[in-house]
Amino acid sequence: MTSDRVKFSYSENSPRALVLVTGDKALTSNLKQHFESEGYPIKISCNALSGLKLCSRLPECVLLVDLLLPHQSGYKLCRRLLDMNPRFPIVALGPRSDVLNKIVLLELGVYDYVNMPVDARELLARVRGVLRWSDRVRTNRVFAFSDVTVDFLRMDVRRNGKTVVLGKKAFDVLKFMITNRERVIPRQEFLEKIWNHHEGLSTRAVDQQIVRLRQKLEKDPAKPTHFRTMHSVGYKFMP
Repeated sequence: MTSDRVKFSYSENSPRALVLVTGDKALTSNLKQHFESEGYPIKISCNALSGLKLCSRLPECVLLVDLLLPHQSGYKLCRRLLDMNPRFPIVALGPRSDVLNKIVLLELGVYDYVNMPVDARELLARVRGVLRWSDRVRTNRVFAFSDVTVDFLRMDVRRNGKTVVLGKKAFDVLKFMITNRERVIPRQEFLEKIWNHHEGLSTRAVDQQIVRLRQKLEKDPAKPTHFRTMHSVGYKFMP
């Protein structure tokens, strides 16, 4: 799936919707009729790339993805979205016999897996479940400290109400430190969790990202109060 140029843009007024990605016309007709009769708007895409673009325009949506798309693109779409947002609400639709990939997807972060052929009533019940879960996640997605607010879902960082531009790695480090706040995090753990043991990478990469965060989010980067150095060990985030 060639989609490197697709970018996510968020709006506070983005509608909640369902995005169905499938090439099965009968499944499309059945689910569209059933869901819309129950008051759930549903957008249809016949391939993974256009599905990714739909999700980028509707970041509060729930994705229903047919894993029988050609070239395993349904699996790739799940992975791509979960790389961008580990809590993106996804319900995978796949064959009952595909137990291994079902387990892999659930461990990866897919919310639910529904066996095909799909019963529209059962799927609607599963979707209502993922919507309840997604709403709980959204209420806990914003973290604030000092004059900074961080929206994890939207990857949006603001200081005194103004947008702070962070690279993906800097944001990942920020999120990891907030999640593990008040705990000393060894430099090696950053490399394991953020850089996935990238060969040949030194702990200097961690230090560089911390410097960037201090420059953009500390009132006095030379005397940090939030991103603290724990000498000879690593770093600790203090709200």
